[in-house]
Amino acid sequence: MKVPAISGAEKDVFDTAFWKGITRRDGDRPLEGSIGVYWHLYKDLRDVIDFEKEYVNPLSPRKPREGAPIKTAVLTLLRAFFNFAQQTEQPYFFIKKGTRPLWLVRKTGPYWYEDREGWNPHRISFEFVRDVTEEEGRAHTGIGIKTLFQMELNEPKLGAAPLEEEEMPPKKVIATSVATTKTVAATVTTATAKPKKTTKTENTTANTVTASGPVPGAIKAYAASHVETSDVPLLVEEVEIVRIVPLEYKGVSYIRDPIKNKVYKRTGAYVGRWSPKDETIHTEIPNSDDE
Repeated sequence: MKVPAISGAEKDVFDTAFWKGITRRDGDRPLEGSIGVYWHLYKDLRDVIDFEKEYVNPLSPRKPREGAPIKTAVLTLLRAFFNFAQQTEQPYFFIKKGTRPLWLVRKTGPYWYEDREGWNPHRISFEFVRDVTEEEGRAHTGIGIKTLFQMELNEPKLGAAPLEEEEMPPKKVIATSVATTKTVAATVTTATAKPKKTTKTENTTANTVTASGPVPGAIKAYAASHVETSDVPLLVEEVEIVRIVPLEYKGVSYIRDPIKNKVYKRTGAYVGRWSPKDETIHTEIPNSDDE
């Protein structure tokens, strides 16, 4: 999409004349204000009936009839500026100094005319959008009169740059859920897990429970945040769905598979087997999933 690039003032007086129209700035960025053009024509463009019949006098702008008919090139620029100022479909334009665009801005109002000393009278108000990109900010030469020209706008760059996806580190995760009716189900994935095919347990409506406290009337379960590891990430295509229940043993919280009585730390690491008979964790019993 092409949008106008408009000079805020002639290059040699830009640093003084342009900033007269700025009402709010952030250092060298014009946040809000207005920009004007001149072309030696002191007349509200909304009152012009026939542009071709207008006269201009660069030596004495206030005495146009002592000058000459407006040139075709200037007439083209005046019409381009006025048409852009009055339309509402496309509000964006660049502000440039000489041949180099500096900022992308958004038009905030239609054309208005203000005749005062040291001031380009044909004006539009704007607000800052962003600085130009490196490509947009290159010098545009060889295009004739450079007060206004059309240039390409990279539309995706109107807003903030898209966030790059961050590469996540390897994790060990335990995600647990507690059913309020029949089933307590959890997905357990550890660095030592052996992928297995199993039949999924019955689906029921589940409420998530964290270590901050139990849900009244339900069996407690614990959800651990991820644990950083230097191990090579384990590629697990299938996981085993098992039931788990909490286990308190010698003041330490564990989770237990009530079917096989396997005991795990809350990080997912295997500890041993629970013996209901003597109420002891037998750490000498290896994890059968390691076989």
